[in-house]
Amino acid sequence: VALGVFALLLVLITWVVRWRYTSGQWIPLLFLVPAEMVHLPQYVGMFLLGILAYRVNALDRLPTSVGWIWLGIGALYAAGYYVDVLFFRRIIWSQPQSGVNLGSLVWSTWDALVCVGLGVGLLVLFRQSINKPAGRLMSAITRAQYGAYILHLPVVLGVQGGLSGAPLPAFVKFVIATILSALLSFGIGHLLVQIPGVRKVI
Repeated sequence: VALGVFALLLVLITWVVRWRYTSGQWIPLLFLVPAEMVHLPQYVGMFLLGILAYRVNALDRLPTSVGWIWLGIGALYAAGYYVDVLFFRRIIWSQPQSGVNLGSLVWSTWDALVCVGLGVGLLVLFRQSINKPAGRLMSAITRAQYGAYILHLPVVLGVQGGLSGAPLPAFVKFVIATILSALLSFGIGHLLVQIPGVRKVI
């Protein structure tokens, strides 16, 4: 019930944000950090949900059946987009992405349910199927993940800028950019957590 209420609030807040902003529209948040406003409610909402879940040990207490339900919701909505685009030529997803209208509400609902569904469902899937003691490498990656999350945007933009003029096919650039960005983001995150003052924050 609590997750359902959270998802509904996320839908409504995202819809209000879409009254003014649309997908792909970035602004300098606090005049410093580039942010795509239509997805900001998800970032902030899931961040706060994660803090709360950690404090009350919600992930360990969440029933597996509830996790499967949310995973199904997330997967269904995610697949629905691609089915519509590939086979029905955007019957649904040709709707306006911003403004006070039904189309932006549809997009907001899709955003929120995919976010909450996969966010909660995949955690339960990993808890039930893949949760096991980590080796040194995975422990280091896990410890660096928050730093990588914070820093990945400028890293990705830098790698993409460096590859923009390379005489390579677009797919090859995509693969190279993905691998380099991941390595650099987690590498920098790993270095940051070695700094005593920074370690307490991230």
